[in-house]
Amino acid sequence: MTEVYCKKFDNYTAREYEAFSVIPERIQNEEDIFGHPMAYKLVPYNGEFTLKRVYNGKEYFDENKKNTLFSLAHRRLTVAVVKSEEKVALKLFLYQCDRRVSEKFYRIKTSMKYISYNLKNNRVYVGGIEDYHKKRKFRKSVKSSSFAVTFMDQYIHIINHWLSHVHDASNPLGYNLGMEAVNNFLNALPYEIDNKLTCASSKLHKVVLLQKGIKLSDNWHVFTGTYPQPKAKDFKKFGDKYLDVIMGINKLQGDKIKRVLHKVNKFNPESFAMASMFFGKDFLLSQDDDFLKQIFESELRHINFRYQDVNSKKERSNIFEIYKLVVKEEIDQNTFQDHLRFYTDLKRFEPIKWKSRTYEEFREEHLDWTELNQFYTIGSFARKYSDKFVNEIKKPIVADGVEFYPVILLDSKDYNDESFIQSNCVKGYIKRPECFIVSLRKNSDDSKERATIEYRINDGHIYSLKRVQTLGRFNRSLDESWNEVINRLDETINLNSIFFELPKIKCKVGHLIFESDSEFVDTNWPKIKSHTLLINLIKDNYILRWTDDRVNNVSSYGDIRLINEINDLEF
Repeated sequence: MTEVYCKKFDNYTAREYEAFSVIPERIQNEEDIFGHPMAYKLVPYNGEFTLKRVYNGKEYFDENKKNTLFSLAHRRLTVAVVKSEEKVALKLFLYQCDRRVSEKFYRIKTSMKYISYNLKNNRVYVGGIEDYHKKRKFRKSVKSSSFAVTFMDQYIHIINHWLSHVHDASNPLGYNLGMEAVNNFLNALPYEIDNKLTCASSKLHKVVLLQKGIKLSDNWHVFTGTYPQPKAKDFKKFGDKYLDVIMGINKLQGDKIKRVLHKVNKFNPESFAMASMFFGKDFLLSQDDDFLKQIFESELRHINFRYQDVNSKKERSNIFEIYKLVVKEEIDQNTFQDHLRFYTDLKRFEPIKWKSRTYEEFREEHLDWTELNQFYTIGSFARKYSDKFVNEIKKPIVADGVEFYPVILLDSKDYNDESFIQSNCVKGYIKRPECFIVSLRKNSDDSKERATIEYRINDGHIYSLKRVQTLGRFNRSLDESWNEVINRLDETINLNSIFFELPKIKCKVGHLIFESDSEFVDTNWPKIKSHTLLINLIKDNYILRWTDDRVNNVSSYGDIRLINEINDLEF
Protein backbone atom coordinates (compact mmCIF):
# COMPACT_ATOMS: atom_id res chain seq x y z
CA MET A 1 0.00 0.00 0.00
CA THR A 2 1.28 3.43 -0.95
CA GLU A 3 0.44 6.37 1.24
CA VAL A 4 -0.68 9.32 -0.92
CA TYR A 5 -2.01 11.57 1.87
CA CYS A 6 -1.60 11.68 5.64
CA LYS A 7 -2.38 14.20 8.36
CA LYS A 8 -1.77 13.60 12.06
CA PHE A 9 -2.95 15.76 14.95
CA ASP A 10 -1.98 15.36 18.61
CA ASN A 11 -3.29 17.12 21.69
CA TYR A 12 -1.86 16.75 25.19
CA THR A 13 -3.54 18.20 28.28
CA ALA A 14 -2.31 18.06 31.89
CA ARG A 15 -4.52 19.38 34.70
CA GLU A 16 -2.85 20.02 38.05
CA TYR A 17 -4.89 19.80 41.25
CA GLU A 18 -4.25 21.06 44.79
CA ALA A 19 -2.60 18.64 47.26
CA PHE A 20 -5.21 19.45 49.89
CA SER A 21 -9.00 19.61 50.23
CA VAL A 22 -10.92 22.57 51.62
CA ILE A 23 -13.04 21.67 54.66
CA PRO A 24 -16.57 23.03 54.18
CA GLU A 25 -17.70 25.71 56.59
CA ARG A 26 -20.54 25.16 59.01
CA ILE A 27 -23.65 27.15 58.23
CA GLN A 28 -25.97 28.18 61.05
CA ASN A 29 -29.65 27.77 60.31
CA GLU A 30 -32.11 30.58 60.81
CA GLU A 31 -33.58 31.30 64.24
CA ASP A 32 -36.64 29.39 65.29
CA ILE A 33 -40.01 31.00 66.01
CA PHE A 34 -38.93 31.84 69.59
CA GLY A 35 -35.79 33.68 68.46
CA HIS A 36 -33.35 30.98 69.59
CA PRO A 37 -30.50 30.04 67.24
CA MET A 38 -30.92 26.60 65.74
CA ALA A 39 -28.22 23.91 65.39
CA TYR A 40 -25.36 24.23 62.95
CA LYS A 41 -25.70 22.44 59.61
CA LEU A 42 -22.67 20.85 57.95
CA VAL A 43 -22.26 21.27 54.19
CA PRO A 44 -21.49 17.78 52.83
CA TYR A 45 -18.10 17.34 51.17
CA ASN A 46 -18.52 16.33 47.53
CA GLY A 47 -15.14 14.62 47.23
CA GLU A 48 -13.95 16.73 44.32
CA PHE A 49 -10.36 17.86 43.90
CA THR A 50 -9.63 21.56 43.51
CA LEU A 51 -8.25 22.42 40.07
CA LYS A 52 -5.06 24.50 40.25
CA ARG A 53 -3.76 24.95 36.70
CA VAL A 54 -4.13 23.55 33.14
CA TYR A 55 -1.11 22.86 30.90
CA ASN A 56 -1.07 22.08 27.20
CA GLY A 57 1.83 20.31 25.52
CA LYS A 58 3.60 16.97 25.40
CA GLU A 59 6.36 18.04 27.78
CA TYR A 60 3.90 18.57 30.67
CA PHE A 61 2.21 15.27 29.83
CA ASP A 62 5.52 13.34 29.94
CA GLU A 63 6.82 15.09 33.07
CA ASN A 64 3.80 14.17 35.16
CA LYS A 65 3.10 10.61 34.11
CA LYS A 66 3.77 9.42 37.65
CA ASN A 67 2.35 12.43 39.47
CA THR A 68 -1.11 11.44 40.73
CA LEU A 69 -2.00 15.10 41.41
CA PHE A 70 -2.34 15.51 37.65
CA SER A 71 -5.08 14.28 35.36
CA LEU A 72 -3.72 13.56 31.87
CA ALA A 73 -5.37 13.36 28.45
CA HIS A 74 -3.89 12.52 25.06
CA ARG A 75 -5.90 12.72 21.81
CA ARG A 76 -4.49 11.73 18.42
CA LEU A 77 -6.28 11.85 15.06
CA THR A 78 -4.72 10.35 11.95
CA VAL A 79 -6.30 10.72 8.52
CA ALA A 80 -4.70 8.92 5.60
CA VAL A 81 -5.36 7.94 1.97
CA VAL A 82 -3.60 4.76 0.83
CA LYS A 83 -3.51 3.17 -2.60
CA SER A 84 -2.60 -0.16 -4.18
CA GLU A 85 -3.24 -1.94 -7.46
CA GLU A 86 -6.48 -3.36 -6.05
CA LYS A 87 -8.02 -0.53 -4.06
CA VAL A 88 -7.93 3.05 -2.81
CA ALA A 89 -8.90 3.67 0.81
CA LEU A 90 -9.56 6.62 3.11
CA LYS A 91 -8.80 5.73 6.75
CA LEU A 92 -9.18 7.70 9.95
CA PHE A 93 -7.87 6.67 13.36
CA LEU A 94 -8.76 8.18 16.73
CA TYR A 95 -6.65 7.35 19.80
CA GLN A 96 -7.70 8.48 23.30
CA CYS A 97 -5.62 7.98 26.45
CA ASP A 98 -6.83 9.34 29.80
CA ARG A 99 -5.79 9.16 33.44
CA ARG A 100 -7.86 10.69 36.20
CA VAL A 101 -6.43 12.57 39.16
CA SER A 102 -5.35 10.31 42.07
CA GLU A 103 -5.34 7.23 39.81
CA LYS A 104 -2.33 5.34 38.47
CA PHE A 105 -3.83 3.49 35.54
CA TYR A 106 -4.79 4.83 32.08
CA ARG A 107 -7.97 4.31 30.09
CA ILE A 108 -7.39 3.79 26.37
CA LYS A 109 -10.00 3.87 23.62
CA THR A 110 -9.36 3.53 19.88
CA SER A 111 -11.54 3.74 16.82
CA MET A 112 -10.91 3.34 13.09
CA LYS A 113 -13.27 4.06 10.18
CA TYR A 114 -12.62 3.69 6.47
CA ILE A 115 -14.01 4.00 2.95
CA SER A 116 -12.51 1.63 0.40
CA TYR A 117 -13.01 1.52 -3.37
CA ASN A 118 -12.15 -1.86 -4.90
CA LEU A 119 -10.79 -1.20 -8.40
CA LYS A 120 -11.26 -4.78 -9.56
CA ASN A 121 -14.91 -5.41 -8.74
CA ASN A 122 -15.89 -1.70 -8.90
CA ARG A 123 -17.52 -1.68 -5.45
CA VAL A 124 -17.33 0.68 -2.49
CA TYR A 125 -17.04 -0.61 1.07
CA VAL A 126 -17.45 1.22 4.36
CA GLY A 127 -16.51 -0.18 7.73
CA GLY A 128 -14.53 0.25 10.92
CA ILE A 129 -12.95 -1.32 13.98
CA GLU A 130 -13.66 -0.25 17.57
CA ASP A 131 -10.94 -0.83 20.22
CA TYR A 132 -8.46 -2.02 17.60
CA HIS A 133 -5.66 -1.90 20.18
CA LYS A 134 -7.13 -4.96 21.93
CA LYS A 135 -6.27 -8.50 20.81
CA ARG A 136 -9.67 -10.03 21.47
CA LYS A 137 -12.38 -7.64 22.63
CA PHE A 138 -12.56 -5.52 19.51
CA ARG A 139 -15.55 -4.97 17.22
CA LYS A 140 -15.40 -4.62 13.45
CA SER A 141 -17.91 -4.08 10.68
CA VAL A 142 -17.89 -3.82 6.89
CA LYS A 143 -20.59 -3.48 4.26
CA SER A 144 -20.96 -2.62 0.61
CA SER A 145 -22.39 0.85 0.07
CA SER A 146 -25.52 1.22 -2.07
CA PHE A 147 -25.29 5.04 -2.31
CA ALA A 148 -28.80 5.23 -0.84
CA VAL A 149 -27.31 7.66 1.69
CA THR A 150 -24.67 10.35 1.25
CA PHE A 151 -22.08 8.45 3.28
CA MET A 152 -19.14 10.46 1.91
CA ASP A 153 -20.61 13.64 3.31
CA GLN A 154 -21.22 11.85 6.62
CA TYR A 155 -17.50 10.98 6.77
CA ILE A 156 -16.62 14.64 6.19
CA HIS A 157 -18.69 15.49 9.27
CA ILE A 158 -17.12 12.63 11.29
CA ILE A 159 -13.56 13.75 10.46
CA ASN A 160 -14.27 17.37 11.38
CA HIS A 161 -16.01 16.28 14.59
CA TRP A 162 -13.01 14.16 15.60
CA LEU A 163 -10.69 17.05 14.76
CA SER A 164 -12.56 19.18 17.31
CA HIS A 165 -11.38 16.74 20.03
CA VAL A 166 -7.73 17.38 19.20
CA HIS A 167 -7.99 21.05 18.29
CA ASP A 168 -5.30 23.39 19.56
CA ALA A 169 -3.78 26.71 18.54
CA SER A 170 -1.90 25.09 15.63
CA ASN A 171 -5.19 24.09 13.97
CA PRO A 172 -6.96 27.19 12.59
CA LEU A 173 -10.67 27.44 13.27
CA GLY A 174 -12.82 26.66 10.23
CA TYR A 175 -10.26 24.20 8.83
CA ASN A 176 -12.28 21.63 6.82
CA LEU A 177 -10.07 18.59 7.22
CA GLY A 178 -12.89 16.26 6.18
CA MET A 179 -13.36 17.90 2.79
CA GLU A 180 -9.59 17.97 2.22
CA ALA A 181 -9.26 14.26 3.02
CA VAL A 182 -12.24 13.22 0.86
CA ASN A 183 -10.96 15.27 -2.09
CA ASN A 184 -7.57 13.57 -1.81
CA PHE A 185 -9.32 10.20 -1.75
CA LEU A 186 -11.29 11.01 -4.91
CA ASN A 187 -8.22 12.41 -6.67
CA ALA A 188 -6.32 9.20 -5.88
CA LEU A 189 -8.76 7.22 -8.01
CA PRO A 190 -7.45 6.44 -11.53
CA TYR A 191 -10.59 7.96 -13.07
CA GLU A 192 -11.83 11.43 -13.97
CA ILE A 193 -13.85 13.14 -11.25
CA ASP A 194 -16.79 15.41 -12.11
CA ASN A 195 -16.06 18.46 -9.95
CA LYS A 196 -19.24 20.17 -11.14
CA LEU A 197 -21.11 18.00 -8.65
CA THR A 198 -21.20 19.49 -5.16
CA CYS A 199 -21.95 16.24 -3.30
CA ALA A 200 -18.90 14.04 -2.64
CA SER A 201 -21.04 10.88 -2.66
CA SER A 202 -22.42 11.79 -6.09
CA LYS A 203 -18.87 12.21 -7.44
CA LEU A 204 -17.93 8.71 -6.33
CA HIS A 205 -21.27 7.29 -7.43
CA LYS A 206 -20.77 8.63 -10.95
CA VAL A 207 -17.36 6.97 -11.14
CA VAL A 208 -18.88 3.61 -10.12
CA LEU A 209 -21.74 3.89 -12.64
CA LEU A 210 -19.47 4.91 -15.53
CA GLN A 211 -17.13 2.00 -14.80
CA LYS A 212 -20.14 -0.30 -15.08
CA GLY A 213 -20.85 1.10 -18.53
CA ILE A 214 -24.06 2.83 -17.44
CA LYS A 215 -25.30 5.72 -19.59
CA LEU A 216 -26.28 8.73 -17.47
CA SER A 217 -28.72 11.56 -18.15
CA ASP A 218 -27.66 15.15 -17.45
CA ASN A 219 -29.74 15.23 -14.24
CA TRP A 220 -29.01 11.65 -13.11
CA HIS A 221 -27.90 12.78 -9.62
CA VAL A 222 -31.43 13.91 -8.65
CA PHE A 223 -32.49 10.25 -8.65
CA THR A 224 -29.74 9.03 -6.31
CA GLY A 225 -31.48 10.16 -3.12
CA THR A 226 -34.54 7.94 -3.57
CA TYR A 227 -35.20 4.44 -2.30
CA PRO A 228 -34.71 1.84 -3.65
CA GLN A 229 -31.51 2.37 -5.59
CA PRO A 230 -30.83 0.08 -8.59
CA LYS A 231 -29.05 -3.22 -8.01
CA ALA A 232 -27.03 -5.30 -10.45
CA LYS A 233 -30.10 -7.38 -11.38
CA ASP A 234 -32.05 -4.18 -12.15
CA PHE A 235 -29.43 -3.02 -14.66
CA LYS A 236 -29.52 -6.47 -16.22
CA LYS A 237 -33.32 -6.40 -16.46
CA PHE A 238 -33.92 -2.82 -17.66
CA GLY A 239 -30.72 -2.12 -19.61
CA ASP A 240 -27.66 0.05 -19.10
CA LYS A 241 -29.45 3.41 -19.17
CA TYR A 242 -29.71 4.80 -15.65
CA LEU A 243 -32.98 6.67 -16.26
CA ASP A 244 -34.60 3.56 -17.79
CA VAL A 245 -33.59 1.55 -14.72
CA ILE A 246 -35.02 4.21 -12.35
CA MET A 247 -38.29 4.15 -14.31
CA GLY A 248 -38.33 0.35 -14.26
CA ILE A 249 -37.92 -0.11 -10.51
CA ASN A 250 -40.52 2.62 -9.85
CA LYS A 251 -42.99 1.12 -12.36
CA LEU A 252 -42.96 4.19 -14.60
CA GLN A 253 -43.22 3.88 -18.36
CA GLY A 254 -43.88 5.87 -21.52
CA ASP A 255 -42.04 8.44 -23.59
CA LYS A 256 -43.91 11.31 -21.92
CA ILE A 257 -42.78 10.27 -18.44
CA LYS A 258 -39.20 9.88 -19.67
CA ARG A 259 -39.31 13.32 -21.27
CA VAL A 260 -40.54 14.84 -18.00
CA LEU A 261 -37.96 13.03 -15.87
CA HIS A 262 -35.16 14.45 -18.02
CA LYS A 263 -36.20 17.91 -16.74
CA VAL A 264 -36.89 17.35 -13.03
CA ASN A 265 -34.71 18.92 -10.33
CA LYS A 266 -36.14 16.68 -7.57
CA PHE A 267 -37.64 13.22 -7.80
CA ASN A 268 -40.45 11.89 -5.62
CA PRO A 269 -42.08 8.88 -7.33
CA GLU A 270 -44.57 8.47 -4.47
CA SER A 271 -46.22 11.81 -5.30
CA PHE A 272 -46.91 10.69 -8.86
CA ALA A 273 -48.09 7.24 -7.73
CA MET A 274 -50.56 8.76 -5.24
CA ALA A 275 -51.83 11.29 -7.79
CA SER A 276 -52.33 8.45 -10.28
CA MET A 277 -54.39 6.49 -7.75
CA PHE A 278 -56.45 9.58 -6.94
CA PHE A 279 -57.22 10.95 -10.40
CA GLY A 280 -56.42 7.95 -12.59
CA LYS A 281 -53.18 7.42 -14.50
CA ASP A 282 -54.64 8.03 -17.96
CA PHE A 283 -56.19 11.34 -16.89
CA LEU A 284 -52.94 12.43 -15.25
CA LEU A 285 -50.87 11.61 -18.34
CA SER A 286 -53.19 13.82 -20.41
CA GLN A 287 -51.84 16.88 -18.54
CA ASP A 288 -48.97 19.04 -19.81
CA ASP A 289 -45.32 18.28 -19.06
CA ASP A 290 -44.83 21.21 -16.67
CA PHE A 291 -47.60 20.03 -14.35
CA LEU A 292 -46.27 16.46 -14.31
CA LYS A 293 -42.83 17.86 -13.53
CA GLN A 294 -44.28 19.75 -10.55
CA ILE A 295 -45.89 16.54 -9.25
CA PHE A 296 -42.60 14.63 -9.38
CA GLU A 297 -40.86 17.48 -7.57
CA SER A 298 -43.54 17.86 -4.87
CA GLU A 299 -43.68 16.26 -1.42
CA LEU A 300 -47.37 15.31 -1.46
CA ARG A 301 -48.59 12.50 0.76
CA HIS A 302 -51.46 10.05 0.53
CA ILE A 303 -54.91 11.54 -0.12
CA ASN A 304 -57.65 9.79 1.86
CA PHE A 305 -60.54 10.29 -0.57
CA ARG A 306 -62.17 8.45 -3.49
CA TYR A 307 -62.17 10.89 -6.40
CA GLN A 308 -64.10 8.40 -8.52
CA ASP A 309 -67.09 8.64 -6.15
CA VAL A 310 -67.72 12.25 -7.22
CA ASN A 311 -70.42 11.89 -9.88
CA SER A 312 -70.51 15.50 -11.06
CA LYS A 313 -67.98 16.20 -13.84
CA LYS A 314 -68.01 19.87 -12.88
CA GLU A 315 -67.08 19.10 -9.28
CA ARG A 316 -64.36 16.68 -10.35
CA SER A 317 -62.91 19.41 -12.56
CA ASN A 318 -63.05 21.88 -9.67
CA ILE A 319 -61.28 19.46 -7.33
CA PHE A 320 -58.51 18.97 -9.88
CA GLU A 321 -58.03 22.74 -10.29
CA ILE A 322 -57.56 23.10 -6.54
CA TYR A 323 -55.18 20.13 -6.54
CA LYS A 324 -53.02 22.06 -9.02
CA LEU A 325 -52.73 24.85 -6.46
CA VAL A 326 -51.72 22.29 -3.83
CA VAL A 327 -48.97 20.99 -6.14
CA LYS A 328 -47.75 24.58 -6.61
CA GLU A 329 -47.74 24.95 -2.78
CA GLU A 330 -50.20 27.82 -2.90
CA ILE A 331 -52.55 25.74 -0.73
CA ASP A 332 -51.35 23.48 2.07
CA GLN A 333 -52.01 19.79 1.47
CA ASN A 334 -53.38 19.35 5.00
CA THR A 335 -55.96 22.06 4.29
CA PHE A 336 -56.84 20.31 1.03
CA GLN A 337 -57.27 17.02 2.91
CA ASP A 338 -59.52 18.75 5.48
CA HIS A 339 -61.64 20.16 2.65
CA LEU A 340 -62.11 16.69 1.19
CA ARG A 341 -63.13 15.42 4.62
CA PHE A 342 -65.65 18.26 5.00
CA TYR A 343 -67.04 17.43 1.56
CA THR A 344 -67.72 13.84 2.69
CA ASP A 345 -68.95 14.58 6.22
CA LEU A 346 -71.24 17.52 5.48
CA LYS A 347 -73.14 15.57 2.83
CA ARG A 348 -74.65 13.59 5.71
CA PHE A 349 -76.32 16.74 7.00
CA GLU A 350 -77.20 18.74 3.89
CA PRO A 351 -76.47 18.76 0.12
CA ILE A 352 -73.29 20.68 -0.74
CA LYS A 353 -71.28 21.14 -3.93
CA TRP A 354 -67.59 21.84 -4.55
CA LYS A 355 -67.71 25.14 -6.46
CA SER A 356 -64.24 26.65 -5.88
CA ARG A 357 -61.63 26.69 -8.68
CA THR A 358 -59.29 29.52 -7.60
CA TYR A 359 -57.39 30.33 -4.43
CA GLU A 360 -59.81 33.04 -3.28
CA GLU A 361 -62.86 30.91 -4.04
CA PHE A 362 -61.32 27.97 -2.17
CA ARG A 363 -60.50 30.15 0.80
CA GLU A 364 -64.08 31.39 1.11
CA GLU A 365 -65.53 27.93 0.56
CA HIS A 366 -63.18 26.35 3.08
CA LEU A 367 -64.08 28.91 5.74
CA ASP A 368 -67.80 28.39 5.06
CA TRP A 369 -67.44 24.61 5.30
CA THR A 370 -65.34 24.91 8.45
CA GLU A 371 -68.04 26.98 10.15
CA LEU A 372 -70.75 24.62 8.88
CA ASN A 373 -68.80 21.63 10.19
CA GLN A 374 -68.41 23.34 13.55
CA PHE A 375 -72.14 24.07 13.60
CA TYR A 376 -72.94 20.36 13.27
CA THR A 377 -70.05 18.95 15.28
CA ILE A 378 -67.71 20.87 17.60
CA GLY A 379 -69.47 24.25 17.81
CA SER A 380 -68.38 27.82 17.06
CA PHE A 381 -66.88 30.22 19.58
CA ALA A 382 -66.40 33.92 20.14
CA ARG A 383 -63.99 35.38 22.70
CA LYS A 384 -64.41 38.79 24.30
CA TYR A 385 -61.71 41.02 25.80
CA SER A 386 -61.75 44.52 27.24
CA ASP A 387 -62.75 47.01 24.50
CA LYS A 388 -60.15 49.51 25.74
CA PHE A 389 -57.41 46.89 25.53
CA VAL A 390 -58.43 45.71 22.03
CA ASN A 391 -58.61 49.27 20.68
CA GLU A 392 -55.12 50.09 21.95
CA ILE A 393 -53.50 46.91 20.65
CA LYS A 394 -54.93 47.09 17.13
CA LYS A 395 -53.32 50.48 16.42
CA PRO A 396 -50.82 50.20 13.51
CA ILE A 397 -47.09 50.00 14.29
CA VAL A 398 -44.45 51.55 12.01
CA ALA A 399 -41.04 49.82 12.04
CA ASP A 400 -38.22 50.49 9.57
CA GLY A 401 -40.62 52.54 7.45
CA VAL A 402 -43.10 49.64 7.13
CA GLU A 403 -46.59 49.69 8.63
CA PHE A 404 -47.79 46.61 10.53
CA TYR A 405 -51.32 45.90 11.72
CA PRO A 406 -51.88 43.83 14.92
CA VAL A 407 -55.19 41.94 14.72
CA ILE A 408 -56.54 40.18 17.81
CA LEU A 409 -58.29 36.92 16.90
CA LEU A 410 -61.76 36.96 18.44
CA ASP A 411 -64.03 34.30 16.95
CA SER A 412 -63.96 30.97 15.12
CA LYS A 413 -63.91 32.68 11.73
CA ASP A 414 -60.81 34.69 12.70
CA TYR A 415 -59.02 31.59 13.99
CA ASN A 416 -60.02 29.47 10.97
CA ASP A 417 -58.93 32.15 8.51
CA GLU A 418 -55.58 32.57 10.26
CA SER A 419 -55.07 28.80 10.27
CA PHE A 420 -55.91 28.59 6.55
CA ILE A 421 -53.56 31.37 5.43
CA GLN A 422 -50.70 30.42 7.77
CA SER A 423 -51.18 26.64 7.36
CA ASN A 424 -50.93 26.10 11.10
CA CYS A 425 -53.12 24.64 13.86
CA VAL A 426 -54.06 27.91 15.58
CA LYS A 427 -57.78 27.23 14.96
CA GLY A 428 -57.60 24.71 17.80
CA TYR A 429 -56.50 27.41 20.26
CA ILE A 430 -59.81 29.27 20.51
CA LYS A 431 -61.05 27.09 23.40
CA ARG A 432 -57.80 27.43 25.37
CA PRO A 433 -58.48 30.16 27.96
CA GLU A 434 -54.81 30.92 28.70
CA CYS A 435 -53.89 31.63 25.04
CA PHE A 436 -54.19 35.14 23.64
CA ILE A 437 -53.49 35.23 19.85
CA VAL A 438 -52.38 38.25 17.81
CA SER A 439 -51.98 38.14 14.03
CA LEU A 440 -49.36 40.72 13.04
CA ARG A 441 -49.88 41.68 9.38
CA LYS A 442 -47.52 43.59 7.11
CA ASN A 443 -48.64 46.58 4.97
CA SER A 444 -52.41 46.00 5.42
CA ASP A 445 -54.85 44.47 7.90
CA ASP A 446 -55.73 41.64 5.46
CA SER A 447 -52.19 40.94 4.21
CA LYS A 448 -51.07 37.33 3.70
CA GLU A 449 -47.59 38.30 4.89
CA ARG A 450 -48.05 37.91 8.61
CA ALA A 451 -46.85 36.42 11.89
CA THR A 452 -49.02 34.40 14.27
CA ILE A 453 -48.11 35.29 17.86
CA GLU A 454 -49.26 33.53 21.02
CA TYR A 455 -49.25 35.32 24.36
CA ARG A 456 -49.77 33.45 27.63
CA ILE A 457 -52.00 35.04 30.30
CA ASN A 458 -50.24 35.10 33.69
CA ASP A 459 -51.86 35.74 37.05
CA GLY A 460 -50.83 38.62 39.27
CA HIS A 461 -51.88 41.97 40.71
CA ILE A 462 -51.94 43.13 37.09
CA TYR A 463 -52.40 40.43 34.48
CA SER A 464 -49.29 40.03 32.34
CA LEU A 465 -49.14 38.67 28.79
CA LYS A 466 -45.95 36.77 27.97
CA ARG A 467 -45.10 35.96 24.35
CA VAL A 468 -44.45 32.21 24.03
CA GLN A 469 -44.67 31.54 20.26
CA THR A 470 -43.87 33.69 17.23
CA LEU A 471 -44.13 31.87 13.91
CA GLY A 472 -44.67 32.52 10.22
CA ARG A 473 -46.44 30.45 7.58
CA PHE A 474 -46.12 26.65 7.89
CA ASN A 475 -44.90 27.27 11.50
CA ARG A 476 -41.57 28.49 10.17
CA SER A 477 -39.30 30.86 12.06
CA LEU A 478 -39.37 34.52 11.09
CA ASP A 479 -36.34 36.35 9.73
CA GLU A 480 -34.63 39.23 11.53
CA SER A 481 -36.69 41.88 9.69
CA TRP A 482 -39.57 41.13 12.08
CA ASN A 483 -37.56 41.62 15.27
CA GLU A 484 -38.16 45.34 15.75
CA VAL A 485 -41.92 45.30 15.15
CA ILE A 486 -42.40 42.26 17.41
CA ASN A 487 -40.46 44.00 20.20
CA ARG A 488 -42.62 47.09 19.65
CA LEU A 489 -45.74 44.93 19.89
CA ASP A 490 -44.46 43.41 23.16
CA GLU A 491 -44.00 46.91 24.56
CA THR A 492 -47.53 47.88 23.51
CA ILE A 493 -48.98 44.75 25.10
CA ASN A 494 -47.11 45.37 28.37
CA LEU A 495 -48.04 49.06 28.55
CA ASN A 496 -51.73 48.29 28.07
CA SER A 497 -51.89 45.24 30.34
CA ILE A 498 -53.52 47.48 32.95
CA PHE A 499 -56.62 47.50 30.71
CA PHE A 500 -56.61 43.74 30.22
CA GLU A 501 -59.47 41.67 31.62
CA LEU A 502 -59.76 37.90 31.68
CA PRO A 503 -61.43 36.61 28.50
CA LYS A 504 -65.04 35.55 28.18
CA ILE A 505 -66.31 33.06 25.63
CA LYS A 506 -69.60 32.41 23.85
CA CYS A 507 -70.29 28.95 22.45
CA LYS A 508 -72.84 27.90 19.83
CA VAL A 509 -73.45 24.25 18.97
CA GLY A 510 -76.31 23.62 16.60
CA HIS A 511 -79.08 25.81 17.97
CA LEU A 512 -77.76 25.87 21.53
CA ILE A 513 -75.88 28.91 22.90
CA PHE A 514 -74.14 29.47 26.22
CA GLU A 515 -71.48 31.82 27.65
CA SER A 516 -68.67 31.54 30.19
CA ASP A 517 -66.25 33.72 32.12
CA SER A 518 -62.70 32.60 33.01
CA GLU A 519 -60.83 32.53 36.31
CA PHE A 520 -57.57 31.40 37.89
CA VAL A 521 -57.92 28.38 40.14
CA ASP A 522 -55.59 26.16 42.13
CA THR A 523 -54.57 22.99 40.31
CA ASN A 524 -55.60 21.02 43.40
CA TRP A 525 -59.24 21.78 42.56
CA PRO A 526 -60.62 18.22 42.14
CA LYS A 527 -63.08 18.87 39.32
CA ILE A 528 -60.47 19.75 36.70
CA LYS A 529 -58.31 16.67 37.00
CA SER A 530 -60.10 14.92 34.11
CA HIS A 531 -60.07 17.93 31.79
CA THR A 532 -56.66 17.69 30.12
CA LEU A 533 -57.38 20.73 27.93
CA LEU A 534 -57.53 22.88 31.07
CA ILE A 535 -54.26 21.72 32.67
CA ASN A 536 -51.94 24.52 31.56
CA LEU A 537 -49.72 25.83 34.33
CA ILE A 538 -49.62 29.61 34.41
CA LYS A 539 -48.03 30.66 37.68
CA ASP A 540 -46.92 28.22 40.35
CA ASN A 541 -49.93 25.90 40.82
CA TYR A 542 -52.60 28.18 39.30
CA ILE A 543 -54.29 27.75 35.94
CA LEU A 544 -56.77 29.75 33.92
CA ARG A 545 -59.99 27.88 33.21
CA TRP A 546 -63.49 28.56 31.93
CA THR A 547 -65.95 28.81 34.81
CA ASP A 548 -68.52 26.82 32.82
CA ASP A 549 -67.17 23.30 32.17
CA ARG A 550 -69.60 22.82 29.30
CA VAL A 551 -67.30 24.86 27.02
CA ASN A 552 -64.81 22.00 27.09
CA ASN A 553 -67.43 19.24 27.06
CA VAL A 554 -68.64 19.76 23.51
CA SER A 555 -68.10 16.42 21.77
CA SER A 556 -68.42 15.26 18.17
CA TYR A 557 -71.59 15.56 16.07
CA GLY A 558 -73.34 18.07 18.28
CA ASP A 559 -73.51 15.86 21.39
CA ILE A 560 -73.08 17.84 24.62
CA ARG A 561 -72.52 16.35 28.05
CA LEU A 562 -74.71 17.65 30.84
CA ILE A 563 -77.44 18.13 28.23
CA ASN A 564 -80.14 18.66 30.85
CA GLU A 565 -78.27 21.62 32.31
CA ILE A 566 -77.81 23.19 28.88
CA ASN A 567 -81.56 23.13 28.21
CA ASP A 568 -82.04 25.31 31.31
CA LEU A 569 -79.41 27.92 30.34
CA GLU A 570 -79.98 31.61 30.97
CA PHE A 571 -77.94 34.04 28.93
